Amino acid sequence: MGRDVRTALLTLGLVFCGLFAAMTAAVAVEYGFDIFTVAAIAILALIVPPLIGALLHRDD
Repeated sequence: MGRDVRTALLTLGLVFCGLFAAMTAAVAVEYGFDIFTVAAIAILALIVPPLIGALLHRDD
């Protein structure tokens, strides 16, 4: 896989996570925190750092 494709896919993953975070925040503001909001935050906490790490540390 080329570097451009890899970067595009990782960026798309981060954009998806950003949209997911925005929707989670909107639901939390409107309806308050519940178990699903906490689960969504936990999912984001597990997905976002590896995506950022993969973008910052490129393959040789």
